[in-house]
Amino acid sequence: MKLCFEFPVVALICSFALLTGCGKGAYDSVSGTITVNGQPMENVQVVFAPIASATTNSPGPPSLAVTDATGHYELKTRDGALGAISGTHRVSFKYADLKDVADLKFALGRADSKEMAAEYKAKIAHVESEMKRRGAISRKAMTTFVVPEGGVDNADFEIGEQK
Repeated sequence: MKLCFEFPVVALICSFALLTGCGKGAYDSVSGTITVNGQPMENVQVVFAPIASATTNSPGPPSLAVTDATGHYELKTRDGALGAISGTHRVSFKYADLKDVADLKFALGRADSKEMAAEYKAKIAHVESEMKRRGAISRKAMTTFVVPEGGVDNADFEIGEQK
């Protein structure tokens, strides 16, 4: 009979732990803008990976985002929570998956009107022009950044001069 009483208590404690989380679960809001030569960069993946310290071997999950047309990004964890763990992060930049060109070319081959074909061709030209700008990102792939407690809305990065 003792087991019947203990199970609901254990279940209640586990449910409470799941709802409230354990360890450091709060994320601080992080957003900013990515530029090259002062121009906003669209479709850049930004990854903030917490760096372990002498006191923390497992500092928390990475956070990431993809920039919009204005170069703006807002970090989220892989499970969709907004923000990043406060502390020092290794920050990396690369173009988001540009397999879009292959997808667009496939769609272009199946376009059922001249208007749709023209739309796909314009999108392909846009993505291919962005791909030509990739060199600046691959040459300067990482930096560090300290996310303060309370977050930051101006985590802006100038990737470097395009060659």
